Amino acid sequence: VVPNGLGTPQLADADRNLIVDYVYAADMRGNVWKFDVRDTNPDNWQIAFGGTPFFRAQNASGQVQPVSARLRVTSAPAAAGASGRMIVFGTGRLWAVNDNIDTTVHSFYGLLDTDSTPITSRSQLQQQTITTSGNLRTVSN
Repeated sequence: VVPNGLGTPQLADADRNLIVDYVYAADMRGNVWKFDVRDTNPDNWQIAFGGTPFFRAQNASGQVQPVSARLRVTSAPAAAGASGRMIVFGTGRLWAVNDNIDTTVHSFYGLLDTDSTPITSRSQLQQQTITTSGNLRTVSN
C-alpha cells in the first residue's frame, strides 16, 4: 500500500458572495480533489464529479506525481476570456528515501476549473517548458 495523505484544503468562493462553494485539496497519489460544499446542509456536501478526482498528476510515462505542497486557487485570467478558477501547484516531495534522486518526474501545473468536467488526460493540457529561471526581487516605489 502506498502511503497517502490529504494536503491543506484551499477554499473557493465561485460566485463571490463571501460563502465558500468549493474546497480543493491534493494528495500524495497525485489526485487533486474538488469538494462541492454549496448546499446549506453539510450532509449533502460531496466530492465533485461523482467522486472522481478533478485531476490526477502523472508524467508522460504514467508515473504518479505526488503533491505535497499547498495548492493555490485563484480566479481564471479574465483577460484570456476564461471563467472559473485556476488551480496551480507543483509536484514532488523531499521526505522519503530517494526523493531527491529522480527529478524528472515532477511538473508545475496550472489547471482551469470551469465546473463542467474533470481533467482526465494529459492531452487536455497545453504543455509548456520553462526556458529561463532566476531569482525574483521585490521592487519598491
